[in-house]
Amino acid sequence: MADPLAIFNPEAHRLLLAFELFEQTYGTRSSELESQATLAALAIGMGITDPNFDVFIQQLDHYRRQLDGLQQLEASVEATRQVVPTAILQQAKTRLASLEARLILRIRTYLQRVSSKLSAMEFVVLTKAAVALLEDARPELNVSLVERKHLLYVVLRTFGTQLSQPIPVLGEQVPKGVTRFVARLVRYQKIMRTDGVSAVCAQLVSLSPENRLQHLSPDVIRHVFKAHNIIVEPALDSQDSLGDFIKALLFESQLQTPSAAKSELAIAQQIKQAITEFRAKYHAITEITQPQWEDELSVSSVFFTSGSFATASNEFSGLSHNQAEKTSKDETDA
Repeated sequence: MADPLAIFNPEAHRLLLAFELFEQTYGTRSSELESQATLAALAIGMGITDPNFDVFIQQLDHYRRQLDGLQQLEASVEATRQVVPTAILQQAKTRLASLEARLILRIRTYLQRVSSKLSAMEFVVLTKAAVALLEDARPELNVSLVERKHLLYVVLRTFGTQLSQPIPVLGEQVPKGVTRFVARLVRYQKIMRTDGVSAVCAQLVSLSPENRLQHLSPDVIRHVFKAHNIIVEPALDSQDSLGDFIKALLFESQLQTPSAAKSELAIAQQIKQAITEFRAKYHAITEITQPQWEDELSVSSVFFTSGSFATASNEFSGLSHNQAEKTSKDETDA
């Protein structure tokens, strides 16, 4: 990794000031993942760009940890507020909260509307795919890799303490954008459950550098499947379905890319620990029978029944019938 001092330019200095003010306003970040995601959200809101954005954020966070707060940055809180408008801080906070809520809603909807009969490993795979596809409906979100890692960690920790609890019936009114997203996850899960696909995924991720995976295309995937005698359902052999499959592969590759950066290794360990804890806690779920598919969505599993269920996102709590009907007509991706 390059010397962090090399990136300490005026933009980096301003971003560090914004982060210090953010923590003074909203509280100290609880993990390295959250710190880097916050830095990324602030940078995006401040219009700070870099050809290697994620590396820039990781290096800056590593350098930040070597400092002694604002004193070593030689800036007072008052001076910082003049450099960084409060609106920037609120925008970053809202961005992270919105990304978390959007992802949790989609995972929760999948479990309720499609199937809760997932092994711990399947749930991890599903979550990674959901993170990889999250920004598609709104490309302007431009979700960075460090934010994606944070989102993965948040979801695993959220459902890692609540997955065994009953999920309430959401009713028939679900935002259409969420329904379309869940349908994409269904197609992805069907591809992943096809004999031989998991082994091919592991091979592609382990043998292909990230930049090579970025050049994969649906036609290349079809060729790989044919070479391994893998036959997917005709409905899944589409440009869109295989395109989603490639995006999930790319994110998996990014998570496994080795790095000598101390902060990157720490983040990888946090994610690995969250996945390990989740799998260990729900190992017994692996014995649950897989659902029977009916067209795009299967009948919701009886494994979850209506009842109390607390999550980090409660979009459907207290939703009246009229409000739900209005929401269902909204073509935007919630």
